[in-house]
Amino acid sequence: MLCLRQDFLSRGVTEEDVLYHLAFYHEFLWRVIDPSPYPEGTQLKIIDLSGISFSDFNSEVISFMKRCAEIVGDNHPERLYKIFILNPPSWFSIMWKALSPLINPKTRDKVRFACSCA
Repeated sequence: MLCLRQDFLSRGVTEEDVLYHLAFYHEFLWRVIDPSPYPEGTQLKIIDLSGISFSDFNSEVISFMKRCAEIVGDNHPERLYKIFILNPPSWFSIMWKALSPLINPKTRDKVRFACSCA
């Protein structure tokens, strides 16, 4: 995640550019691709954390993730059906316990974790 952020920045793509794209994507999704009214039109998000290290979650990354969540939450809060977080590293539960109280309870209750622990 941190490497991806650095790659974007090195190519002249700012965080503001990414946030603008995120807002545009959601508006396009709900106005053009699926203009169904809520509750028919909802979204399932799948986030795979395979390969994520603790050093990827510095304060800048957390701040950026919070801004992304605010854009989605402020504009289309009820459109989220569920978020599945796949393959969270062992230390992620500690971070989740610290950050989850800061997440809107309606959103937090839609988060599920799955591990492909073999």
